[in-house]
Amino acid sequence: MSGPFARKTGNDGAALIVALFALTILTALAVTFASVARTDALLAGNRAAALQAFYAAQSGLNYCRGVLAADDPATDSAGDEWAQVGDSAPELDIPGFTVSAVIEDESARLNLNTATSDMLVALPGMTEEIADAILDWRDDDDEPGPLGAESDYYLSLPSPYEAANGPFETVDELRLVKGVDAVLFDGDGTAANPGLRNLVTVRSGERNVDREGRARLNINTADPGQLAVRLGDILTDDELAAVERRRRRGPLTSLAAALTIAGVPWPTMAQVLDRIRVDDRSFGEGTVNLNTASEQVLEAIGLPADVAQAVVDRRETQPFETKGELADVAGVTQEVMLAVADSIATKSSVFRVAASAQAEARPLRAGVSALLDRSGQAPRLIVWREDSSPPSGQAGPQE
Repeated sequence: MSGPFARKTGNDGAALIVALFALTILTALAVTFASVARTDALLAGNRAAALQAFYAAQSGLNYCRGVLAADDPATDSAGDEWAQVGDSAPELDIPGFTVSAVIEDESARLNLNTATSDMLVALPGMTEEIADAILDWRDDDDEPGPLGAESDYYLSLPSPYEAANGPFETVDELRLVKGVDAVLFDGDGTAANPGLRNLVTVRSGERNVDREGRARLNINTADPGQLAVRLGDILTDDELAAVERRRRRGPLTSLAAALTIAGVPWPTMAQVLDRIRVDDRSFGEGTVNLNTASEQVLEAIGLPADVAQAVVDRRETQPFETKGELADVAGVTQEVMLAVADSIATKSSVFRVAASAQAEARPLRAGVSALLDRSGQAPRLIVWREDSSPPSGQAGPQE
């Protein structure tokens, strides 16, 4: 067929093709817009759920603060409520989320900022070279120890940096110290080598108060009447007189020195360690809690291996209430007490907390971790951060 009718049919075919092409484009745009809208809706839902999870985790942190605030600070042990929080906090009933929490005692660890060379060397995997490097890192000069390292070494590395020449701010800072590799820091998964990150801290200690909450007596400055009032139920008049004679010769510079006062048997003097101090500091930094420290940490501060084991065995049924009770443990001699007198405690002020919230309907979780200082009237937040790793018995930030 020819003529105008044929041309009309050709035009209709072209129009149909254009219409189908336009319809395809519009369909694709509609699908794209729907997909974008659905994605935006999912993202918005996830953002809302993530925010809810974060605040649920914050609730877990606040719950832990409440547990610590209600705890009796006279002693701290594995039998206390704070230590029983475990991997879940059933008291926190938050719809749509499972909230978990862990509280740990920082005084169960060795303080990097107060530990001596001998203490550091006693840690698993440690060498004298690395111990010296740790001491050089935290001291305030650039003179390296016999086996240590200072800024001249670190500045020679491919990615140079300077030594801190000040206290460790975080445990993670150890990774910058010469000789501290991943195996030493993280461990190898065995009980023999749990890794430094699980054995050390940068903040720990106890308030310098006795079991009644009174400031410990400065044995160097207290007058004889104060000594008699605070120590007279343990020391006889003759023993108090021996303390006075010793004070006249000069101040006692350590609690260990108090155990060597002539005329006072050392086991008797050990019974007053919880009541005295040798300066006016209100906080005893770096003490290790006999009731919570591992055998490895107890050995690091100077307890023989058999005594460390005996301490762990005893505290399972009878936590230590005072420092002097250590003298009752088999194998504890005057030499042992002298080695650890200034390092031990039976209570703690700094705790590591981790709390997390797992959404039940979405594959997301949120966590927060913190260090809390309980030396004041209420637990005080020292440092905190968001933390996505689940609590697993190693709580809180590596601070």
